[in-house]
Amino acid sequence: MKKTTAFAAAIALAGLLTYSLPAQEPPADSAAPAAATPPVFTPAQAATGQPQGQPPNRPTPFNVEMSAEFMRKVMETSAKIEAIIKEAAARRAEIFKTNGEIQDYQARMIKLQEQINAILSTDPELTKLEMERDIVWTTMPPMPGARMRAGVPPGMFPMMPNAAAAPQTK
Repeated sequence: MKKTTAFAAAIALAGLLTYSLPAQEPPADSAAPAAATPPVFTPAQAATGQPQGQPPNRPTPFNVEMSAEFMRKVMETSAKIEAIIKEAAARRAEIFKTNGEIQDYQARMIKLQEQINAILSTDPELTKLEMERDIVWTTMPPMPGARMRAGVPPGMFPMMPNAAAAPQTK
């Protein structure tokens, strides 16, 4: 999902940047202007090859050659970004494993979160609301394309509160 979102954002940003670039003026000494290629996604245009309402000095959006080259560059850039993201995640994991200070902070955070959970579990109204949420959660229909975990359909694993911090009944 993250790859798809990042890829779509990259394409949209690159398309906006490419489309908003100012047009370059042709050299004044050229005798015959190059034939304009009509855009792929619009119907046949007037002799200028420009979409209706577009200034004549603005390049047409996405002809076949530009589209293939543009998509190749977007794909290469997306692959580079994904490789960097994976490398950074691996480095972050290595630092978390080897840095004693981070491990101490994590241990303290876990202890503090357990204390917070213990305080929260003493509130009967919050406990009732969480129980109601868990019951309603089991009726949630599965999302299209959702994977099954251990052979159990999605929606069957509600987000349960920490069992250690849950109030004990006698």
